[in-house]
Amino acid sequence: MYKVTFLPNAEKSFKNFDRQMQKRIAHKIDWLSEYAEEIVHHPLTSLPDDLRGLCRIRVGDFRIIYWIYTKKKLIKIYEIEHRSKDYRSLKK
Repeated sequence: MYKVTFLPNAEKSFKNFDRQMQKRIAHKIDWLSEYAEEIVHHPLTSLPDDLRGLCRIRVGDFRIIYWIYTKKKLIKIYEIEHRSKDYRSLKK
């Protein structure tokens, strides 16, 4: 199982969701940490070099944007955002 950490923006986004959506997102993150070695991670494209390697996973109309560090067994949650948001607007 992978350890999960949240960056401040992701934590702030998570707290802004209602309780039901928080449960859905938390369940997906738990699932991701458990099956991280077995699933295909979908990297984002057209990002600046400092954001290279960001991946996404879907929860309804929202996306969890994360980095995965296989050697450290760590998942770092970068942001949780609506699917309509343009990934190219991401900043470090």
